[in-house]
Amino acid sequence: MKLTYKSVFSYLRIAFAGTLLSAALALALSTLLSTPTPPAPQFGERHMGSGKFLKHTEELVAAKIGDMDESPTSLADQNYQLNGGDSITADNIAGAQAAFAAIQKNGVGAGKNSTTSWFQIGPTKATYPAFLNRHGSQYVASGRITALAITPNCTPQQCTVWVGAAGGGVWRTDKGLSGNGGWVNVSDGFFHSGAIGALTFDAAHNTLYAGTGEDAAAGDAEAGVGVYKSTDLGNTWTPLGGNANFINRATRTIAVDNFNDPTGNTIYVTTGRGVHGISSTTAGAVSQIPPGIPGVGVWKSTNGGATFTLLDPITVVLGSLPGQMFLSSFGSSRGATAFAVDPTHPGVIYASAYNEGVWRFDGSIWTNIHTCQTCGGGASRSEFALATTPDGHTRMYQTEGDSGPGGGNPPSQFWVANAVETGVPAFVLKTSANVADLGYATYNFCTGQCWYDQRVVSPAGHPDMVYVLGSFTYNESHILSNARAVLLSQDGGNSFTDLTDAATGTDKSHDGLHPDQHALVVNPNNPLQFWEGSDGGLMVSDGTLADISSRCDGRGLDPVSLGRCKQLLSAVPGSYTDLNNGLSTLQFQSLSVNPANPSDVQGGTQDNGTWESSGSAVVWPQTIFGDGGLSGFDPTDKSFRFHTYFLQQVDVNFQNGFDRAWDWIADPLFTGESALFYFPIITDPTVHGTMFCGLNHVWRTQDSGGPQAYLDAVCNEFTGTFATTCGDWVTIDGLSLTTSGRGNRSGGNVGWLARASSDSSTLWASTTRGRLFVSKNADAASASAVVFNRIDTSTTPNRPISSISVDPTNPNHAYVSFLSYNSLITNSGQAPVSGHVFEVTYNPLTMTATWTNLEGTGTPIGDQPVNAVAFDNVTGDLYASTDFGVFRLAGASGAHPWTMAAPGLPVVTVAGLTINPGARQLLAATHGRGAFQLTLP
Repeated sequence: MKLTYKSVFSYLRIAFAGTLLSAALALALSTLLSTPTPPAPQFGERHMGSGKFLKHTEELVAAKIGDMDESPTSLADQNYQLNGGDSITADNIAGAQAAFAAIQKNGVGAGKNSTTSWFQIGPTKATYPAFLNRHGSQYVASGRITALAITPNCTPQQCTVWVGAAGGGVWRTDKGLSGNGGWVNVSDGFFHSGAIGALTFDAAHNTLYAGTGEDAAAGDAEAGVGVYKSTDLGNTWTPLGGNANFINRATRTIAVDNFNDPTGNTIYVTTGRGVHGISSTTAGAVSQIPPGIPGVGVWKSTNGGATFTLLDPITVVLGSLPGQMFLSSFGSSRGATAFAVDPTHPGVIYASAYNEGVWRFDGSIWTNIHTCQTCGGGASRSEFALATTPDGHTRMYQTEGDSGPGGGNPPSQFWVANAVETGVPAFVLKTSANVADLGYATYNFCTGQCWYDQRVVSPAGHPDMVYVLGSFTYNESHILSNARAVLLSQDGGNSFTDLTDAATGTDKSHDGLHPDQHALVVNPNNPLQFWEGSDGGLMVSDGTLADISSRCDGRGLDPVSLGRCKQLLSAVPGSYTDLNNGLSTLQFQSLSVNPANPSDVQGGTQDNGTWESSGSAVVWPQTIFGDGGLSGFDPTDKSFRFHTYFLQQVDVNFQNGFDRAWDWIADPLFTGESALFYFPIITDPTVHGTMFCGLNHVWRTQDSGGPQAYLDAVCNEFTGTFATTCGDWVTIDGLSLTTSGRGNRSGGNVGWLARASSDSSTLWASTTRGRLFVSKNADAASASAVVFNRIDTSTTPNRPISSISVDPTNPNHAYVSFLSYNSLITNSGQAPVSGHVFEVTYNPLTMTATWTNLEGTGTPIGDQPVNAVAFDNVTGDLYASTDFGVFRLAGASGAHPWTMAAPGLPVVTVAGLTINPGARQLLAATHGRGAFQLTLP
């Protein structure tokens, strides 16, 4: 993504602060409970590797994360330069939006073998096998859900539910209770961004609002282009007139004030910071806080959205670099989160903001009624919900947290305040670290990533009911609790039960919630029935509660912990049903193709593992769990595969991707070098067994990480002994590619690797500071004999390189793409250089290169991050992907204009491009709409 650590496969998110998006690895390796405590749990998740494997990798990753000591604050300090600041103007992406508008009406395309239209190759039914699902049951997944809305009339026959996907647009079903959604994307053809952050249905005026841009302090939380509204349940949409205030922003809340203004013209929107430039290796996305335009926070419109005013604006100064000064409500460095209109007291409204707690406005002045209680990590997030109590007062349920104890910050907590409308409420802390206390239920509920996983919902008309959404407490799962992903209180927040698992099944096999909770709506006719959106898609409960506390008896708990377990499990949903079939919103990082079978496509996804298809556009089985990064195949052994999790975690498989046959080979890579969240790694396209990966050095193995028999016996995730080292990686070229010993533009990480397929020795490598290298002897028998020659110059961009596509017929000829924007640099003292796509020809005699800027003539690609490039040597055409789609440059010549590659691709970020030569296809890894293919001429 993108990050906080939650076991070895902790689905870390990519935290950002400032600009660069990198892993915020807030480690929480203990329960941090006061006495009495439950017995020490086995590290990790059920069905997520053997105990020996989890312990082995825990120690490696924990040691690395501890050394990095990263948090949102430290990332801001360390990495602002890496992405050149936030100095982006609204015009930077306007051209890309306009160019893509023409193809949006073409939906997902038609004709699998068409050379004139994109075709979605799936999956529409992404299936977790029971063995790989932490709940021990088969599960159909979709991508990250960030927002939900529902109509007030919900019956088994007709129940309209809308889903907002992180990168996949707005979807609707009228069968929200049927178990078979029949999903339809309703934003295609209307929206200029597929990233969704907010949905609100104003039933009084039959109007649905959708806010683009995902609001989370995460490196793949994409910026949006504003708010859209629909008066026909999503069939058609119009943008709000005041959207200029939201360009390059993320939306968190949209609220219509029908209490003080029954016309529906008073609208509030809370905004924060989003990013652009989401590439396969997360090499350097940038947040969008342009100078000279309105800032972030709470915006108010009194004319139906035609214009907006920023409320309580305060100038924020983060530093002296461009873009580090902007207006923000309450002086928040990140923006506003929750917002609500007091339902019974005229003129009173409430808002919360990152690092600034909760605020109240009485019609004349804003008051900070609850200051930030968990600040320190740089991204403390406050959320709240309101309820009207029988005495007519307004109650507030509030949660707050940052990176948690593992990140050196206070744990996430929960408060209740009555009569908040008075302006002087008493916020009563209901959280306790003591297992003996009822308040333990909300202790550290969003673990180390509260800036990503956190919501509070109180059903209207039920003031004593409140749902609290968090992440997933892995070290408690099926021990002290069921992981406390979603909690329910029916007594005003005094006690909670754990809704993570349904009552069906057993501890070993049951239906349960995916980690990382982002949205929840309740059935207006039954407050115990809810739809829950997470990183793994959408689940709906049956609206009943059951007591499964007897399951605690077999967990080996001490008496106090046993009592708490029984209380937490005393009221859980009777059953869950997943509603993800047809909701094709997986967020692929990249796609790889088996050279022996062009129909065999593999790809890693954000928080949903790695998937492999044999040609079906419907069902792709999951082959391994966790965060899925880059993947690949061997050039001659059709049975071999590799995949990656986050950081430098690598598995290999010699048995056609069989889910029990993954062997860990990453031990040598955990020796102190830093890595990107999804780090670059490739198999050699011509040499069997050779693999390369990049951290600060480039590393190599020449036997797929080790002999198969050894790896299967010692390093298998599920059966290995882990008695000795797993993996035999070594560094090549004694000097790291990021060291200052190689001159200017030092720092960062290796961001991309590409081997030429026309020889066995040429390797291209780049860094996130704009360095570019070529080695002509990458296959040298001695690793120390390998030599990299640096070929970037002062006239090439000092920005992150996102990808390199080597000409299959000429190993000295490649195309290179850059992230960020023309005016930005990643190292002080460097001059900004324009350009995002370059043709590079290396001369091995002089060890220099010729660079040609492929901006294009007539219709340039424009000043926008380019996430990937792919060169088709058959036609000579060059393809480039951005946050708005895929473009083509005929003949790879700057004398030609850039054009749309083809219609049929919905508006979506494309993180990676892959040429499938055996099938003459271009594959697109989208950030929210699954995998697409375009048949090449």
